Amino acid sequence: MADSKKITISFPEEEEYLLEEVDHLVDGGVYENRTDAILDAISDPEPVDETTVLYDAAVSSFYSAERKGNEEIAENARQHIIDNFPGSRMADLLED
Repeated sequence: MADSKKITISFPEEEEYLLEEVDHLVDGGVYENRTDAILDAISDPEPVDETTVLYDAAVSSFYSAERKGNEEIAENARQHIIDNFPGSRMADLLED
């Protein structure tokens, strides 16, 4: 059996919202679990700005709400993406 390693990542209290965003990505099906999402984020050579995090969270919220059949939240997320991220691939898809 291969050796396994445990990685512990802690966030300052003011940045705990990042874990909430990670959870949105997991809930939305973008990643299978928190570990995959965090490892992908920290292994990315380019820094991710707040706009990217908010966009990813909105997209995952939309998909999560659709998957769970919550039409009101899905519609709110859809409109949020269209209004706040015009010209993005997802906004273009949702406008059709």
